[in-house]
Amino acid sequence: MSAPLNRVSVVIPTYRRRTYLLRVLEGLATQTVQPHEVFVIDSSPADEQLSPADRASCGAWLRYITWPERGNISRQRNVALRQCSGEIVLFLDDDIEFEADLIEQHCRALADTGADGVSGVILLRNQGLASAPRTRFAHRIADPGAPNYQAYDGVVETFVICSANFSVRREVALSAGGFDEHIQGTFDDVEFGVRTARQGHRLIHHNGPKVLHLQAGASGSRSSDIGKEAGFEWMVTNQFYYQFRHWPHRGKRGLLAWALWSHCRPSRHWLEPEVIVHRVRALVAGYRVAAARAAQPPRLLQL
Repeated sequence: MSAPLNRVSVVIPTYRRRTYLLRVLEGLATQTVQPHEVFVIDSSPADEQLSPADRASCGAWLRYITWPERGNISRQRNVALRQCSGEIVLFLDDDIEFEADLIEQHCRALADTGADGVSGVILLRNQGLASAPRTRFAHRIADPGAPNYQAYDGVVETFVICSANFSVRREVALSAGGFDEHIQGTFDDVEFGVRTARQGHRLIHHNGPKVLHLQAGASGSRSSDIGKEAGFEWMVTNQFYYQFRHWPHRGKRGLLAWALWSHCRPSRHWLEPEVIVHRVRALVAGYRVAAARAAQPPRLLQL
């Protein structure tokens, strides 16, 4: 095997998950290849942020940034990416568990394959490795444009990455423009992946680096934290934007019609008319916001 690369900058956006975050930081402290630096971008309320004692218990590598904005995880990542000094940047979620060789596995995967970015295995509770990728999502607006390899036990080139367990060469991330701040949560990582791959960089799924995604039910950096109803509009806005930006041949009006049918077709929810009315309003509003954003240039990292 090739020698692993060194100087890994870890980036963890977080929001209202202090207990989970501390477990992730404890896991990083015991890595066989220690991180060069760990950026935590915390948009939690002041009383839910890491205390001075929490920060002191972490390694000297901790770079703790309190961030006033919530709901735009792309901007949180760009804030850290601008300051990173490692040759490799490892993006992790704040609610994962992993073995002591996670960083080493990412370094080896990058060195051995020569890839520009590595998306590792992401398993859910009671889920094992799979011999085939998951197929595309049924709803067209949630279709990433390629299979999802998160639990795939193999090595394959793909742009459908997941930032819960994704490493990339820093110069590649910077040349790609970082994360598009027009897309504020769901599909933000896949958007980065397809844009980076189209620039000629090689991204792969690799079965070496593995994490268990705990899927903490509350909050999280991808959550707009504005309630279930408003959260649906926030989610579909991001999904519409991704489709408009990267798959324009699918047709904007056709996507709206498909989304309305998928989410509002006859079902048991018709017994709750207010649910259908809300979904229609949210889909139309999300469509309009996404179309307006897609009419502008991408909002990429500014150095």
